[in-house]
Amino acid sequence: ATLAQTPHGRGAALDVWPEGFNPNLSYDAPGQLPGARDLMRVFGLFAKARGFVWGGEWPKPDDPHVEIYNWKSLPFPPPDYRGVNHS
Repeated sequence: ATLAQTPHGRGAALDVWPEGFNPNLSYDAPGQLPGARDLMRVFGLFAKARGFVWGGEWPKPDDPHVEIYNWKSLPFPPPDYRGVNHS
């Protein structure tokens, strides 16, 4: 897919891992953060309760992924807010 065809490319998605989690290892691998699956579930359900889509509920789960619902309606490329005064 091109960036325009993904929520990440439109600035509408994040992949979030708990500190100490190694995304290159399975949940059950030696050295992996204990309880990581539960931490991601809590975060995913928290995000879902606030209107985000959580990848952990997909047929092929993507636990670290959250995205804005209806992200395809956002412009591409996303706006550049660097240097914008937010005061």
